[in-house]
Amino acid sequence: MTRSSRTHDIHPISIRELEVIRSEDLTPGMRRVVLGGPGLRAHTRDGHGMPEFISDGFDDDVRIIFPDPVTGSRPYPPSGGDGRLKWNDEVNRLFRTYTVRKYDADAGEVTIDFARHGKGLAENWAVSAAPGARVWVAGPKRCGALPTHADHLVLVGDMTALPAIGRCLEDLPTGTPVTALVEVAERHDVQQLTTAADVDLRWVIRAEGGNLAEAFETLEWPAGRVYVWCAGEAGQLRRMRQVIRDHGVDPADREVTGYWREQTDGDGGGAAPLHALAELADVSGGLALRAAVRIGLFTAVDGGKDTPAAVAAETGTTESAVLRFARYLEARGLLRLETADRDGVPGVTRIRLTAMGRELVDPESRAVQMLAGSGLVDLLAFLHLDDAVRTGGAVELGTAHGVGSIDTAALVDRVGRQRRASEAASTAPAVVEALDAVTDGARRPVVGFAGAAADVYAQECSDRRPDVSVVCLVPGGVPDIPLSGAVTCRAYSAGEAVEDVDTLVVVDPFALAAPAGPADLLAATGVPKLVLVTRQVDESGGDADDYVDDLVRLCVAGTSLPTRRDIRSTLERAGYKVDGAVAVGWGSWVVTATRR
Repeated sequence: MTRSSRTHDIHPISIRELEVIRSEDLTPGMRRVVLGGPGLRAHTRDGHGMPEFISDGFDDDVRIIFPDPVTGSRPYPPSGGDGRLKWNDEVNRLFRTYTVRKYDADAGEVTIDFARHGKGLAENWAVSAAPGARVWVAGPKRCGALPTHADHLVLVGDMTALPAIGRCLEDLPTGTPVTALVEVAERHDVQQLTTAADVDLRWVIRAEGGNLAEAFETLEWPAGRVYVWCAGEAGQLRRMRQVIRDHGVDPADREVTGYWREQTDGDGGGAAPLHALAELADVSGGLALRAAVRIGLFTAVDGGKDTPAAVAAETGTTESAVLRFARYLEARGLLRLETADRDGVPGVTRIRLTAMGRELVDPESRAVQMLAGSGLVDLLAFLHLDDAVRTGGAVELGTAHGVGSIDTAALVDRVGRQRRASEAASTAPAVVEALDAVTDGARRPVVGFAGAAADVYAQECSDRRPDVSVVCLVPGGVPDIPLSGAVTCRAYSAGEAVEDVDTLVVVDPFALAAPAGPADLLAATGVPKLVLVTRQVDESGGDADDYVDDLVRLCVAGTSLPTRRDIRSTLERAGYKVDGAVAVGWGSWVVTATRR
């Protein structure tokens, strides 16, 4: 996972109840709703503290959980106390994600703009909600800085991205060079946007034959370092990604986000396709998904090869077998088959993609990466779970029926790196803010980082904490990402002593050694103060996904996800006294300890 060149502040996800203050139609295609109330301030809900609402990034988003349109019930995901919320099927069906168009902390107002499509859960609520109507809001969890570090900023999006683009233009400093390309349905949907930036703003009108992807392809590309931000319908964005790559934009300088997906009647609303995919990714459904992705079936259909014969030719399969496979995939909601009579007998003439099938077209999409990357490692692990449980250690994953010939070691390494980078991107800002690295003032404290994605944490600390000296400890002394000159890099292997470091941050120590080993590893460091960054699982009754991750670790590496008891006993055996623990979001904790 590429680290964005934008800096981000990460916040534990909080749930709060807000109420409608007022609403208006900005244009026939955009409804504005202003929310407020005491829920914006710090408060306690269900025994857990909710911090004050924060939104200082132009593309911050929140999940709005709308009332059930049939029953009027208002379920919400309660806090788990570790920076995560407990979502369930009912809540998943009722939430939609929206950009914070504006946040006025002094006035206590959060502005949300709703793009109108003529129907839907969110639009129906936005149109009918009167002042005083209450709604649950979760987030934001990630607030990004303005991308003013590049020579030129390119903003591209449709109506759903207009709130973020409008907020960005309003917030940019005077004279910032920007090209903005915005698609709206009708001429009357064009908005007057205020900005002090030097903006070339172009409107693409669909009713007049305009097409956002085509307009982007013909855009005259700016000179110098370009930061590209694109958002909108996922299908259009696939074409834009290729254009951005063709222009040689550094991966760290591009953000391409699918805000919504074209759906037809019967596809389900909101996040329904993604949740349905998650349910399918199990046993036969999961194996079928992986097989279809690996032979390129969904990509072939999306590319116009939409008959059984054409799919077979494109994917190198047999027509009769691919047709049998397509029937199964239709039964699971991934395809639609069109039939016509042939000599009085119906036969399949065309293969179409459903909303779920379209999620599997883009090889860079989260769904495809889940199936071909981390999901495949999880599958291999669980196929050998019985052996791991018998031996209590890692097993030889090898290859398995239905998975195909793969380089398992390379796959496990790649997926591990992706997971560590993803977790680091989510937690590093909060971890660094939680550090207490104060000495007697005689010199700058030295903070070292070791463990999973230590380089990401070290760079984040260097960026945010100029009051400390930062040391990055990595195998061979070579980090995965480029580090600034302010970070000192040292070669380090687990179990070695760490010299000249006041506070050592060890990321995911329980992934570095088998369950009996972390205590020896930590004791060997010899540092005065330890800070552990780790997820933890409940002794019982916890989150099922956490337990799955723990079992996958057992199978893949013989390591573990610790319980609170494991963490405390490990530190005590290592010769350290636990000072405290604080949740930093997404199930991760910062545990501080002092050497006895």
